[in-house]
Amino acid sequence: MKISYYDAFDLIAEDAGRLLSDLEKETTGAEQHHPNTTINAVAANLSTMRRPKKQRLKLRLLIAAIILLSTSTIALAVYHYDLFQDGAALVDDSNRDLVGKEQHGEATVIDKEGNIISGPPEVSLPTMEELIADSEIITSTEGSSFTPNSISYFSTSSEGTCSITPEVIFLNASMVVFTREDGSGWELSEGDRLIFEAEEYPSVIDLPGKGQTVAFMYICNGHLMNEDSVSKQALDLHFELQAEQTGEYYICLVGASSDSISLKEGTIYTEQGE
Repeated sequence: MKISYYDAFDLIAEDAGRLLSDLEKETTGAEQHHPNTTINAVAANLSTMRRPKKQRLKLRLLIAAIILLSTSTIALAVYHYDLFQDGAALVDDSNRDLVGKEQHGEATVIDKEGNIISGPPEVSLPTMEELIADSEIITSTEGSSFTPNSISYFSTSSEGTCSITPEVIFLNASMVVFTREDGSGWELSEGDRLIFEAEEYPSVIDLPGKGQTVAFMYICNGHLMNEDSVSKQALDLHFELQAEQTGEYYICLVGASSDSISLKEGTIYTEQGE
């Protein structure tokens, strides 16, 4: 039987809560209720008490819950750093608690001389030349001068005639590019259409029935065609492009909302032109 990280923690927390309730009922004496009693002192008392096997098991569960909570806090701190640095990531158990939530970064406070008073050092945004320097997919840009804060590439999996996009979370001004399993794009002839469909996870900042805004662009034969960008604000996203020339195409998504956007698994498929 498989059980997720969060289900396991819920089970541990439930037993730990019952244990704390039992201990509160069994504990007597003014000293044990004194406000100066520390967690360490309680733990020391617990370790010396002889209890039935069932309660010893609960005690171990409580200790496991405390350790699990501590490690999860550390993992969350590490992930926040990675997400704000990389701009996008696959949704998994390490960051699922960020889905649909507002994102709060640490502000950098600077005095009038430009000296940092508090917060992290300022990070200069990369140029488009720097972003595509090591890319095997984007070789040049055309149209507007828009430059994303980051570009992340995610491969899809095949299912019949469709490609399944993974669950992703990405920040404002971060670009997500989907590829086929082998990293290649979709070969289209003039007039063919490439279609993307996915559903957003609802966010706490969404208006009823509305999603967050995603901008769509595409890559054609290595060129990022950002002059044809289209913005969509809906929980159910649908975007399609029609090939104006034969070539290799990729669909790009850009976060156009103040907070992170999380997408469920979606599909990319092609339709032949008439």
